[in-house]
Amino acid sequence: MTAQPLDIAVENTSSVSCCIRVTVPTDKVGSVVEDAIRRVQRVARIKGFRPGHAPRGMVERMFAKEWRDEARDKLVRETLAPALEQSGVQPVTMPEMSDIGELKVGTPFKYSLVVEVMPVLAFGDMSGLEASAVRTIVDDEDISIELEGMRVARATMEPVEDGATSGLHATVSYAITERGATSPHVDVPDLTIELGKEALAPGVDAALEGAKAGETRTIETTLPDSFGERHLAGKDVTIAVELQRVERRVLPNLDDEFARDNNFDSLDAMRADVRQRLDKVAAEMTATRRRQAALKALLVRHPFDVPQSMVDMHTDRTIDSMFHGADQQIKDYLRDKMRGSSVDAVRSAIAIREIGKAREVEIADAEVDAHVEAMLAERPRDAPRLRSQYARAEVRERLKTHLLEQRVLDLLVSVSHISDASERPLRESDRE
Repeated sequence: MTAQPLDIAVENTSSVSCCIRVTVPTDKVGSVVEDAIRRVQRVARIKGFRPGHAPRGMVERMFAKEWRDEARDKLVRETLAPALEQSGVQPVTMPEMSDIGELKVGTPFKYSLVVEVMPVLAFGDMSGLEASAVRTIVDDEDISIELEGMRVARATMEPVEDGATSGLHATVSYAITERGATSPHVDVPDLTIELGKEALAPGVDAALEGAKAGETRTIETTLPDSFGERHLAGKDVTIAVELQRVERRVLPNLDDEFARDNNFDSLDAMRADVRQRLDKVAAEMTATRRRQAALKALLVRHPFDVPQSMVDMHTDRTIDSMFHGADQQIKDYLRDKMRGSSVDAVRSAIAIREIGKAREVEIADAEVDAHVEAMLAERPRDAPRLRSQYARAEVRERLKTHLLEQRVLDLLVSVSHISDASERPLRESDRE
C-alpha cells in the first residue's frame, strides 16, 4: 500500500517570510504512534509486572505523555525535511515550529513552520540612477605629510640631559593604584611617550616637567572614562612615574641625500613617486564612494525588506570581530546601535548578489591569480606571507567574492550618472 503524501500549504506572511502548514496523513501518524507505544511498553516499569510485560492498555494510560511526546517529536523530525522540499521554500535559517496540533490516533497530525526567505527581486532597467560622491584629490600638503612621515620613520633618538619638557620623548615605568588600595592595579615597567600629548593620563606630562632620568614623580588624578584599563576608567587614582631616560627625536633633512637613502635618484623623483602612490589611493577612494553612491541610489529606487535573522547574524559577526571579549551588556548596547547599519549592509549584499546572478557576472580563477600577483608586486617585502595566505582556498574565495562585488558595482556605476559632490584632500578622506 502506497503511503499517503504530506499535505502542504504555503502562506506568504511578508516579502521575507512565510508559513508552511503541514498535515501528516493518518497512516503515518498511526505507524509512528504504534512504534512509540511499543518502545515505551518495552521499558515501562509498573509495579507487579516485569518490564515489557505490562498490559498495553495500562501502558497507554499511565505513560500517555511519554509516548505522545516521542511520537510527536518523531513525526516532526521525519517530515520536516520532506515538507520543506515539497513546499519549494528555501529558508535562510532553520524554521521555527508553530501551531503544533494535538496528537490523536486515527486523525492527521498538523503543525506549522514559520520560515524566513530571501526577497524576490527584479531590478529591471537600472540605467539613469542619479547620485553624487565626494572626489578625493591629492595636493601639495598631502605630499608634504607623506614625506614628513618618511622622515619620522628614519628619525634617530639622541639623549637629553637638561630634563623632560614638552615635545621630548620619555621612557618611563609607572604604577597606578586606586585611591584607598594598598597595591597597584597596573604596573608597567617600560613605556615611551611623547611629552605634551597626555598619552598616559591627565597630569602626568605636567608632573614630569623638568625631571631627569632616575627621578620619580607622583600625582593624584581622576582617570577619564575612556581610559584603556576599563576597571580603572573614571576612578580616582595615584600614579607613580619613574623617568628612565629622556630623548629628542632628530629628523633627517629632506634633501637629495635623504631621497637616495630611500632608493631614489633625487628628491624630485621621490616626490613624484609619492604623488603617484597617493594619486592611486585617492582614485581608489573616489571609486569606492562612487560605487556606494550608485548602490544607495538603486536601493532608494527599489526598496525591499530583508530577513531579520540575516541582520542579527551580520550584527553579531561584526561585534565579535571588532569587540571580541566584550561583556554581554556592552554587546546588547552595540547590537541596538548597529541595527540600522546592519540592515543596510545586508540589503546591499542581497542586491549585489541578485544583480550578479541576473547579469551573469563571474570572476575567473585567472583573474584572482592576476590580482594576487599585482598585490605581491606592490608589496615585495610581504610577498612570501601573502602568497602563502592566498594559497588557502577560503581566502581565495573571499577575494573572489570581493572582486565579483566590485565588478557588479562598477556595472552599476557605468549605467548611472554620478556627479562630484565636492573635492576633498586625501588627508581629510576619513571625514564623511
